[in-house]
Amino acid sequence: MKTSLAKLGFLAVLITIVVSFTFLPASNSWFPTVIAQNQQTIQIQGVPTPIILKTNTTQYVIITSPDWASNTNLTQFAEWKTTRGIPTTIINTAYIYNNFSGEDNPAKIRSFLKHAYDSWGTRWVLLVGNTSIVPIRYFWTGSGYVPSDYYYAALNGTFDSNGNGKYGEFGEIDWTPELYVGRLPASTESELNAMINKTLTYERDIGNLAGAWMRTAVFAGGQISQTQDIQGWRIKNYIRDTVIPTELNMTFTSLFYDSNRGYNNLTLISFSNAINSGCAIVNLCSHGSTSTVTRSESGVDYYTTGAASSASNGYKLPLVFASACSTAHLDGTGDCLGEAMLKNSNGGAVSYIGATRTSFGGDDISDLSDSLLDALFFEALLQTGNALFSQRPGYALYQSKHQYYKTVGIVSMSQDYRYRQEFLEYILLGDPELPIWTSIPQNLSIILPESTPIPGKLMQITVQNSHGSPVAGVLVCIRGANYYHTYLTDTQGRISIPAPPTGSYNITVSKPNHLYNTTMLSVGSTTDQPTTFNIEAPTKISPGDRFTVRVSCSDPQGVSWLEVIVTDYHKTLVNSTVPLQGNSCIMIVDSSYFNNHSVVLYARATDSQGHLTISDAQTVHAQNPETSPLILALSVIYTEYPYQKVFWASIPFLICAAVILYAWPSGKEAPSDEP
Repeated sequence: MKTSLAKLGFLAVLITIVVSFTFLPASNSWFPTVIAQNQQTIQIQGVPTPIILKTNTTQYVIITSPDWASNTNLTQFAEWKTTRGIPTTIINTAYIYNNFSGEDNPAKIRSFLKHAYDSWGTRWVLLVGNTSIVPIRYFWTGSGYVPSDYYYAALNGTFDSNGNGKYGEFGEIDWTPELYVGRLPASTESELNAMINKTLTYERDIGNLAGAWMRTAVFAGGQISQTQDIQGWRIKNYIRDTVIPTELNMTFTSLFYDSNRGYNNLTLISFSNAINSGCAIVNLCSHGSTSTVTRSESGVDYYTTGAASSASNGYKLPLVFASACSTAHLDGTGDCLGEAMLKNSNGGAVSYIGATRTSFGGDDISDLSDSLLDALFFEALLQTGNALFSQRPGYALYQSKHQYYKTVGIVSMSQDYRYRQEFLEYILLGDPELPIWTSIPQNLSIILPESTPIPGKLMQITVQNSHGSPVAGVLVCIRGANYYHTYLTDTQGRISIPAPPTGSYNITVSKPNHLYNTTMLSVGSTTDQPTTFNIEAPTKISPGDRFTVRVSCSDPQGVSWLEVIVTDYHKTLVNSTVPLQGNSCIMIVDSSYFNNHSVVLYARATDSQGHLTISDAQTVHAQNPETSPLILALSVIYTEYPYQKVFWASIPFLICAAVILYAWPSGKEAPSDEP
């Protein structure tokens, strides 16, 4: 009996340890707080606005052929993005092929993008040219090959770990994208010029064309199957009623065909008229092909490449999401429907999301078909509170892909190629960072400091709307010679920042559903040269982490006092170093002190003459760790079935029970070898 109980106790302890390490987050929160010398808690006041970007960061990369890299319109497009606060550079394919390794040209492009992501912090990628100019990757789904630009978005692994040339076999796919990728599928330079002109006018110069079209959505639902009663109108109504935020106050044009219920207003004329009248969003679910979308299995077209090429909506351009087969089949002969809508210089679309091959339709999100991806896309596109990513189609597409994977589950992805194909084949034709209009825009006004700012001293800039109310979440880009900083306004529409060095600066402010504005800022001169700072700190941590802040500074007058401040706007820690030795200090912070919130940190210094300088502030983001591999393997459950989650969570306890029943003696215990 003693032996069995000992074994039982050992097994119970072992299982408890395994379960604990599996389900507890990987955190070092049980370590004591480490407080640097002279660190203290103070009340929060006068915190500078955290900087988002500064000089030498490249957020947006354009990849195109050497012949188009110096195209005037493309260069103007890159300059506009940079002026608005998204630093952009153009890289030609010849440079990439000559300087980056890979088994073929797509692999070399992906190798370059890994470098851009790691070294520059790049998030947005625009591929300029059709698939013969900037190649696409073909993925093997188990049923056939599917072309997709997803290869350039997800940067972990190779997608071909066994080296057999079949990219994207199950077990080789990176399901989490780091980059947001779009493509302008131009075949000629004149087509490129037309697409750039449409995009720039839509984003930058639309003021004179503003109107009700900006809050109009066209929903088209065809009949997927009469016998199974799969109807496109169901998912369109779900998105309209459940996904589209009511505060947008959008107007909906619903065009449906359903022979079972007599819905019959989806025709070539009605759909073309809806496009030509101007709208912000077109969302369709029906059968499709490379050149058409049809209202039923019988193949009656309600839009074609011919109609798309002759569309006359001017710059009243929609974003189109097409839940249909092959409408983004951009590697075939002739233009697909998506290409025709983008290439039309007199109208069409400004952005198009569609499938490169067969899409698997349903009419409800529980089908886990293209309807689920459709709903997830608009949920990501129209979310609020994300000033840098809301209403951007590239972000919405790749976030919805990742959420689609999480919802379907790893086991279903492995067992059915259709889920993998659905995940891979939807691509974006258009600018991934383009803010989509969803309401009539308001103006932005910029209020500068009343007195001329002095370098290194805190100054305030305020942004208001047409009604004189402060606007939060406005991207503010301040640009001058050897100076490039961007910020977001707070809830009072303000940024409070240390004034840049003496000189003139261009300020550009922008926000989705607002017209951009620009002005000039003059910063005065001073006999005192401000202190310069170098702050080293992580940008991301896991909850409970300790992290180190290293600050060094220099001043022609010498630095006599340096202070480092870390705050979450509720609690604040300060490390004051007096007298200062070596013009630097180190501060170790335990994030658990801030209840594992993200924090802002900055420094203040006084020179030997008593002049105070404040540094730029920066954010340390606290992010939850990824789910452990074991939990991920168990998460075949769909999110809509909570009882299955309870089942999986109970597995460790079932194991314990099984061990107890197995180990418990059923009769006489075997004699011991001991005397």
